[in-house]
Parts: sequence; structure tokens; C-alpha cells
Amino acid sequence: MPKTKFQEFIFTAVMVIVMVYFITLYNSVLNSGFSFNIFVHALFIIWPEVLVAFILQKFFVSGIVLKSFPYIVSNFNIEHPFFISVVRCVCTLLFMLPCMTLYVSVIHNGFHPGLLSVWAGNMLRNSIFVLFLQIFFAGPFVRFVFRTIYEK
Repeated sequence: MPKTKFQEFIFTAVMVIVMVYFITLYNSVLNSGFSFNIFVHALFIIWPEVLVAFILQKFFVSGIVLKSFPYIVSNFNIEHPFFISVVRCVCTLLFMLPCMTLYVSVIHNGFHPGLLSVWAGNMLRNSIFVLFLQIFFAGPFVRFVFRTIYEK
């Protein structure tokens, strides 16, 4: 989709913002219940996480995924575009989810003896939501927005 470095930068930034916003909403609702204030509150508190996620994705995870992704696709003879997209999402999430969950666990709970259990619990709680969010909402939404902006 992105054809230039600038387009890649924009695509990554929009994807990170959408993912972090909805994961923050999800966790806020699980922790404190639903209210309409959560939508605005999440918009104000996501920016440190967005910055860390963007740096992690742009400078570390994307390189690992670009190297491992073709190997997985060719070894399992995956040819359908939807499944290729799913494999790429899963590869990205396998690296981003543990790193970002650890970061958020440390930021919100600090370093303490139970940090490992908090981190593992948060990873389990978020993993299915993040996968479905990426495959069925954030990925298609961001690609649609990106195509709308850059194909004209």
C-alpha cells in the first residue's frame, strides 16, 4: 500500500493511533466499566503509549516482520490476499503485544514482585481482542482511509 517512506510513516502513525486508542478503550471499560467519558479520556491519555508503539513498530518490529513474513507465507503456500494479510497481522502482533503490554504494565503498576503475573494476565486478556481488532476493524479501516487519501 504505501509507496514512499513518507506514506509508510503516515500509514504506521495512523495504524498505531487507531490500535492504541481502541485497546485503551477496551482496557478502560474492563477496569472501570462503561461510561461516555471514557471515549474522551482515552483520547487524552494515549499519547505516551502511541509514541512508544510507533517507535517500536517503525524501528524494530517492522524489520523483524519483513524478514520473517515471506518465509512463513512461502513455507505454508499462502496465496489468498486475506490470509496473507492475516499472517502479516499475526506476525506483527506476536512482537508488539508482549512489548506494549509489558510497557503499559510497568507504567500503570510500577516494578513490583507481581509484575510478571500482571503482564501475563494482561497479555491473555488483550490477545484475542487485539487480533480481532487488527484483522476486522483497524486494518481495513486504516487501509480504506489510506487509499482514500493517497489514490486520488
